[in-house]
Amino acid sequence: MLDAWRTAGYPEVASGIELKDDESYFTGIGFAIDYDDYLVISEFTTVNPTDNLMPTQESFYFSFGKRFSSVLIHATYGWDENVADNNLANVPTGVSAELDTLIGNTAMFLSSTEVDSKFYTLGARWEVSDSVAFKVEYTDLIDDHNSSKDSSLLQFALTTTF
Repeated sequence: MLDAWRTAGYPEVASGIELKDDESYFTGIGFAIDYDDYLVISEFTTVNPTDNLMPTQESFYFSFGKRFSSVLIHATYGWDENVADNNLANVPTGVSAELDTLIGNTAMFLSSTEVDSKFYTLGARWEVSDSVAFKVEYTDLIDDHNSSKDSSLLQFALTTTF
């Protein structure tokens, strides 16, 4: 695709798609409160690419948990949003069938990087001992941009520390 854009006379589009020597800026803010039997954690992050057409990414989550002796019950809500810079406005359409196909394929590629999803998680963690924990979580993911990516996950884990 990169060579096709360069051959078509639009090297700036090729440079926008190619991830080479590009910079992105990451910003994040979060907090964690662990007080008595309560746990509250939240975070917001953003990634802004500067010299390419890759998506700007924003993510957020908020978790709340309550401890009952050696068991922690928790719930989390979060979302992810990736918005692609699908700016092919400087490329004229109708010039040739090949260029129109290239525009369509590039637009499809860029839109495939877009995400607009939210998730809900319910879980429990049982501290079996000082070095062993058993965890179970159920997560429901809803993708508002592409419902074929909606999913649910039930996971179990045994965590050990040495």
